[in-house]
This record gives sequence, structure tokens and C-alpha cells, in this order.
Amino acid sequence: MFHQISSIAYTTVSSLISFSRNKRGVVMVEFALIAIPFFALLGAIIELGILFTAEESLELAFQQTTRGLRTGSIKTQKDFIDGVCNLVTGLVNCKNIRVQSTVYTQGTIPNRVNIPNSGTMPSMSSFSFDTGSGGNIIIVELFYIHKLFFNKLGLGIGNLGGGKQLIIFTRALRNEPY
Repeated sequence: MFHQISSIAYTTVSSLISFSRNKRGVVMVEFALIAIPFFALLGAIIELGILFTAEESLELAFQQTTRGLRTGSIKTQKDFIDGVCNLVTGLVNCKNIRVQSTVYTQGTIPNRVNIPNSGTMPSMSSFSFDTGSGGNIIIVELFYIHKLFFNKLGLGIGNLGGGKQLIIFTRALRNEPY
């Protein structure tokens, strides 16, 4: 009986040793364990690069276009958005841009637009656009909802529902006397 148990133990131990020495398939198993986090991290890096590039492009276009508002060459909301869209890169979808411009008078707080957490942009009529006159202080806000590409990986980068990122630019300026 002892001989049978030792024989079973010997064959079990020898097969485990043989299994541990077999290196076929190890690389495939290791890659399978590492592939999902690796591609998720790679997707997050690419996503943040795209988001950063779109944000910087939009910010530069916003700054340059507000100059036209300050000098009085831009009078309507459509002109302002067209001015921004002419200057941005292809990463920005101009349909998702909204702009609000309000004249600031001392002692008042400008109205803020409420962007719902669902990620849907309110209609253009929800945003006021007042360019004021020469010498007025103007507060200009640009709202842009950027659709994230790699949202399916569950990275949680977006600050709105539905895999979207809300970007807001604000600038206060005094109109030149025109």
C-alpha cells in the first residue's frame, strides 16, 4: 500500500516538475494578462493628446476671435462662432460650439448657462450675445462639448455623461471706443 501511494506521489510530483519546465505558451499567457491594461493605458494617452490638441486649438481661436469682438468687427453670435471655426483644427466639431457674451455692470453677476450632465448642448437661443458698445466690459464664454473616441474602454476621462468632455473658456475684456 505504501508502495502504491509513493508511486502515485512520484508520478504526480514528476508531472508537476515536467509541467513547470515546459515553457511553451508562456509568452502568450503573459501577453494576455498584460494586453488589456496596456491598450487601455495607450488609449488614454492618445485620448488625452487629442483632447489637449483640440483644447489648445480652440483656446487660440477663441483669443483671436475675441479681439474682433473687442474692436467691434464682430456683432453677432454666428459671426463669432464662424470666426472661431475658421481658426481651429479638424479635431473640433463646430456644431458643438456655443458662445455667450454679456455686458458686465459693476455690482451684478452675469447669468451662467446650465449645461446638463447628459452631455447635450442647449440650443443656441439659450445663450445671450450682447456685444455692448465702446468702453463696456464684456464677459465672453465659449462652451464646447468634445466627444471622446476611446470611451468604450471605461477610462472615465469625460466630465459629462455619454463619454463627452465639456470645455469652457472665459474672457473678460473692455471694448475699445468705436
